[in-house]
Amino acid sequence: MVAFAPSFVSLNILVIEKDRDLCHTFEQVLSHDGHTIRIATDLDGASRELEQSTFDLLFLNISSVIAVPAELISVLARHSGRHPEVVLVGEFIGRPDGALLHSYGSTVSLATPFGSIELRSAVARAYGPRYLENMKKKRTNEPAAD
Repeated sequence: MVAFAPSFVSLNILVIEKDRDLCHTFEQVLSHDGHTIRIATDLDGASRELEQSTFDLLFLNISSVIAVPAELISVLARHSGRHPEVVLVGEFIGRPDGALLHSYGSTVSLATPFGSIELRSAVARAYGPRYLENMKKKRTNEPAAD
């Protein structure tokens, strides 16, 4: 097993997944890295979670949710706060094409089955650009050093 340092930033993550084993993997790996994990098994459950919290990242197994992309986007739009970064999860043949990712408002996918390294890599690819942008904004808003 490759050593992996816990995350230096704690994220609030929503996982929309029906498979109990995959849910367990998400919870074990991501909570070990210091993230807060909530699990929803369907779009209604996800909607309830979104009403209660603001999420940084959303893992969506498209085979667990019988919804077209517009339904997911509609659920996200009904809730205040910033939209989470979306990672599509599923059994893709090869890699999902850009049109599929874009239709769900995503740029990152995670193919099943996956291990801890692939999961952590998906978190970094999905949230890394937002983290860097936030850091850049913080630096430009700070008062100039004397």
